[in-house]
Amino acid sequence: MNTLGIILPKTPNFNSRPKDWYVLTKSDIKYVLDISTVHYKALINFAAVTGLRVQDIASLTVKDFMTATEEYHGCSEVDDFLDSSPEGMIGFWELFPHKTRRLNVPCKVCNTPESSDAILFSLIELMKNIK
Repeated sequence: MNTLGIILPKTPNFNSRPKDWYVLTKSDIKYVLDISTVHYKALINFAAVTGLRVQDIASLTVKDFMTATEEYHGCSEVDDFLDSSPEGMIGFWELFPHKTRRLNVPCKVCNTPESSDAILFSLIELMKNIK
């Protein structure tokens, strides 16, 4: 309690480690995906299949997605890409992760067709809301 008689909540100690760590179960992951929006589902799926860190994923753009899947379409404009890109694309990503950028170590990783479909669906939904 401070001098004004107000009881303040205790600040959690973010530096402490939990006593027990546990791996999420399949039902835990299913629950999270069931309550997620299409955009979060695409993000979670992409992160899971590529193993990229959040900071690296956050720096990716639609153009990067188009480049990673360019062998499946001949599009250079985003609108054309969203209108005519096929389902089932496998993206091949070449990037320099933030953590190892100073070492000049490239990361080359693929994402699954399901992940690309989720990203594509998310982008189409975003464009519907913008227009």
